[in-house]
Amino acid sequence: MKKFKRLLLVLGGLVLVLLLGVVRLFVSGFAGSAPLPDGANLRGGARLVKDSYVAAFVVPAGPADRASVPLRDGVGSLLRGRVGV
Repeated sequence: MKKFKRLLLVLGGLVLVLLLGVVRLFVSGFAGSAPLPDGANLRGGARLVKDSYVAAFVVPAGPADRASVPLRDGVGSLLRGRVGV
C-alpha cells in the first residue's frame, strides 16, 4: 500500500510539473501583448485592417490596384469598404 501511495504522489507531481510548464508557456506568449492598431501603415505601403480578433493586410499591387491578404472569411466586406471597391 505504501508503494502505491508513493507512486500516486510521484505521478501527481509529474502531472503538476507538466501542467505548470504549459501554463508558463501560455502566459509568456500572450502576457503583455499590445493590441493591433487599426489602419496602421506598414513599410512598403501595406495597411493593417482589424476585424474583431483577426487582422488583414491591404497591399498595394499597382498604381490603382490593391491586393488583400485576409485571415478570415468575414474580412472581405470590411476590406471592400476600406479600399473603395
